[in-house]
Amino acid sequence: MAYCKQIHVMIKRFSLLTAMTICALANAIAQTALPTSWGFNTPNISNPPNGWTLNQGTNGNLTYTGTANAVGDGVAARLDATGEFIKISFADVPGELSYFLRGTGISPAPSFTGVFSIQESADDVNYTNLREFTTASPAPGSMTRFTNQPAAASRYIRFFYTNKLAGSNISLDSVWIKAAGPVATATINIKQGANNVVNQATVVVGTNALTNFTIENKGTAQALTIDSIRFEGTAASDYSIQGTAPTTIAALGNQILGIAFAPSANGSRLGILKIYNNDPAKNPYIINLYGIGGTTATEPTAAPGALTTSNTTSYGFRLSLANATPKPEKYMVLRKKGNSISDAPSDGQSYKVGDRIGESVVAYVGDSAFSSLKPTYIFASTEYAFKAFSFNGPAGFENYLTTSSTSANVTTTGKNPGNYYDGIDPAQSNFLTQLSAKINPHDTVFYSLYASRLMAGFVARDTTGGQKVVNCVYTGIPYIYSGAFNWWTGQASNPAILTREHTFAQSWMPSNMGAGWPNGANGKEMPEYNDMHHLFPADQINGNGQRSNLPFGNVVNASFTSPSGFGKKGTNANGQTVWEPKADHKGDLARSLMYMSVCYNGISGLNWKFPANQSPAVILQWNNEDQPSDFEIARHEYIFSQQRNRNPFIDNPEWATRINFANMTYITTGVEGITFEHALATYPNPAENELHVDATLIFTRPMAYTITDTKGAAISHGTITEPQSVVQMPTRSGMYFLNLETENGRVVTRVLRK
Repeated sequence: MAYCKQIHVMIKRFSLLTAMTICALANAIAQTALPTSWGFNTPNISNPPNGWTLNQGTNGNLTYTGTANAVGDGVAARLDATGEFIKISFADVPGELSYFLRGTGISPAPSFTGVFSIQESADDVNYTNLREFTTASPAPGSMTRFTNQPAAASRYIRFFYTNKLAGSNISLDSVWIKAAGPVATATINIKQGANNVVNQATVVVGTNALTNFTIENKGTAQALTIDSIRFEGTAASDYSIQGTAPTTIAALGNQILGIAFAPSANGSRLGILKIYNNDPAKNPYIINLYGIGGTTATEPTAAPGALTTSNTTSYGFRLSLANATPKPEKYMVLRKKGNSISDAPSDGQSYKVGDRIGESVVAYVGDSAFSSLKPTYIFASTEYAFKAFSFNGPAGFENYLTTSSTSANVTTTGKNPGNYYDGIDPAQSNFLTQLSAKINPHDTVFYSLYASRLMAGFVARDTTGGQKVVNCVYTGIPYIYSGAFNWWTGQASNPAILTREHTFAQSWMPSNMGAGWPNGANGKEMPEYNDMHHLFPADQINGNGQRSNLPFGNVVNASFTSPSGFGKKGTNANGQTVWEPKADHKGDLARSLMYMSVCYNGISGLNWKFPANQSPAVILQWNNEDQPSDFEIARHEYIFSQQRNRNPFIDNPEWATRINFANMTYITTGVEGITFEHALATYPNPAENELHVDATLIFTRPMAYTITDTKGAAISHGTITEPQSVVQMPTRSGMYFLNLETENGRVVTRVLRK
């Protein structure tokens, strides 16, 4: 109880009720009962189980995903900086400690270097090593199970990165601490129902008139003696013993202790139950009692302190919340697009992050103020409002102070290329060469880190019940999950459905030459393989698996449509099998394809032109129709912060018309010499009265066109005077052919009339 005494001194100006509340909550999370275990997947890696503490994520990555780095569920904890640790505090004598561990590093993995320690302590101050991995005695290169036996006096286990060296990290999974076996001496344990009540834990009595505890003697020989049972705290007089209190409990025996509760006032009624006994390790055994008079806890008297934002960019910002005076038990923060929040929580209602309250979403629920909360799924050039509330009470008895709150507003920035493109002129013949040299080389982020960097760091958003959601970019199908984000692995035990879709298909890449791919001659991942500008989350079954390496296009006759109704596979107007994503991803997709062609063109002498079956005209059409959204801009700026290079077609979509992606040459006026197939885009198809024609890649002024029927008879004719024009369709439904006469020959495409 030393910690509680310190808190009482620090907050002596507060009410005794508030001090008792803080003390109870501090003790509630201090220790866990044994056995205890965690696989780092559920609950969320950033919200560990009771008794577990993380000092992790110095480099922004909390987890590894994938079977090579994890056991069972495909998720493992990642430690990658000196001083990072995972610590477990427990209340009982420990039994065997077991865990899976591997050293990880640059692929192919070198021998582990540095120092990683597994430690124990009785007081959380003085630690000794149970096991240590060093450069001389390295961590294994594959997931391996280890066991250790902590000392009986130990109450803390710590996995500690003593000295991180470049090229090595640690993957830790499936940590388990068993309870020690039985001993002869008296050993007290208390249960409420089937659950252990950890010493100094808080038990919610609520409005129950009677709460029964079972006092157990785990000792095999000595009797457990109960010297006395006392009540302390601000509402001690509201609690009493029901019936006769136990005084002696035989070895391996148990007795019931009934605690009666009769509130003398409404609101929070806090008491401390102390059971004095002959177990020296738990004398007294302390249980904090939280009773409720009436229907809810006592309402806080002060709103949270200042709610402020900082480090604002187009893709995010930091949110800070100062404590109220006096401090309540908990805080809630709401989030909403816009400049104000009128919503408020309701008393007696429990909320989790992601739950909706009116037009707002719960962004935070916790028992402490914070200095650097980073919301995810933030759009560029968008205003966000936040409102913070104080509240007291356990689940079901919450009392929110809604008459006084704290608010903040922030507006994110937009595109910010700055002087990135200085010296690059799309009117110059060396434009393509200059652009390629500007965006490559660049920093790379390993493929395995895509989940922790892009998914957890930006894309994933909160949804109801404390869960997260990421949508498939092709179909919009949501992947809702708890805990750490995980990729689809094809294993029945893994419910994840999303994969990292290479928009520029791996089989399209001229550098994909088979052996060793995706690693280069130096053994490192090739940057085109892990480039985040063209990697998107896609549903494996209904998106990525259906698209495979098909070209993109406008589907006329669908052979597959995803369950969401968006994302189709089928034939286009020319009878070619293509994949068409949902409309609001078409421009994003187009700009990522064009980026890849420009970024890697010429590297090792390779030409990164579109494959012969991918129509550049369709990609230009989509780039023109679906301009960069606030989300795409934010994602782009976030990737720039990671890779240190930009996608020029997000910053300047019009630059796409200066490049012939069929052969990666510069376009001046006209398209001198282009004779490639699928150079023409038409939409909608089938059409009604008007047909839109995109002839950007083959346009010469003017261009004669003729519409013929299936027998070759001319139905109508005219002249196209702009790269993107509209022509009138025949009045009768059916199939026709649009013939365009260019300086370089004729282009014919099939069109349908509804």
